[in-house]
Amino acid sequence: MLEKEIKDQLLPSTKHLVVVLGTPIVYPALTLFEDALEKLGDKLSRGSAIGKIFGKCKAFENVLGQFGPELLDDLVDSWACTVHTEEKKKFVEMLQAIAAQYTVRVTFVGGDVHVGGAGRFFGTEKVDRLIDPYYMVQVVSSAIVNAPPPSAVISALHSSSKTYELNEYTSEKMTKIFPEDVDGSPLENQKLLNRRNWCSVRESEALEQLKFTLHVENVDHVGAKKYLILVNKLHTTVPAQAV
Repeated sequence: MLEKEIKDQLLPSTKHLVVVLGTPIVYPALTLFEDALEKLGDKLSRGSAIGKIFGKCKAFENVLGQFGPELLDDLVDSWACTVHTEEKKKFVEMLQAIAAQYTVRVTFVGGDVHVGGAGRFFGTEKVDRLIDPYYMVQVVSSAIVNAPPPSAVISALHSSSKTYELNEYTSEKMTKIFPEDVDGSPLENQKLLNRRNWCSVRESEALEQLKFTLHVENVDHVGAKKYLILVNKLHTTVPAQAV
């Protein structure tokens, strides 16, 4: 049983639990594409290869040219797809219980959506995130060999990005971490960046903090710009310096 396996691995000194998933568990919902396919009816052949991909999550054919079969397949296999809603809820609630019981900060790392970004779960009660066991960061980083999608896809995903309810006490949303592009130009869409990237993580022992860094490839494909994502440990009380 997964819950028992996780608990057996936790030590009294454990402050962080990093969960690595194939695809992000916090990501813009694809309801826009699902609703559009409902209106298209039977225009897609369910027996075709593309139809089978769409059938997983009911995406629509007009976006295929922008997404491409491989990326679309990755997206509809993701946790954001409505067919995984109940499974996702149970999984996160299990981790919430572990976080509260063991005072550990849960963080997710996932990719395969060909972009970089970050999101978060958080409790709906107005409490400091340092003491919120429901506050869980999602780091999004895909394999650097994955070709990024066009800007139209990013715009579509941003239009679907808003605050969603996981359960009666938890919400989720994407986080703005890209105020500017790798060349310094300001970005309108600041939650997801369609450039090749990879992620590194270091522990700050003094602060008991994890420092995730997205290394995003420069325009000329030489070197990378760094975007930092800090994850603090879960506190039982708000530290004096944070008040």
